[in-house]
Amino acid sequence: CHGAHEPKAELDLTRRESLIDAGVIEPGQSTVGSLMARVTATDHTVRMPPDGPPLSPEQIQQLQRWLAAGAGWPDHWAY
Repeated sequence: CHGAHEPKAELDLTRRESLIDAGVIEPGQSTVGSLMARVTATDHTVRMPPDGPPLSPEQIQQLQRWLAAGAGWPDHWAY
C-alpha cells in the first residue's frame, strides 16, 4: 500500500529518505515519528496496519531497536 507507485496517503515506504522526510522515522530515536505512533495506537481508525491484528509487543520492540540503532537501510538489489 505504501510502495513507490501510487502510494497510499502519498507515503512511499520503499526509500529511507522518504520516511525521514515525511517524519515517519527519526533514526536514533525509538519513540519519535509517526511510525511508532501508528503501530502503537489503540484507536483502530489510526492504528497501522489498518486490516488485521495489531503488531505484537515483540514486533514493536524490534522496530524500536531498529530505530534506536539508526534505522539501517541496506541497498536493495531491485532499486
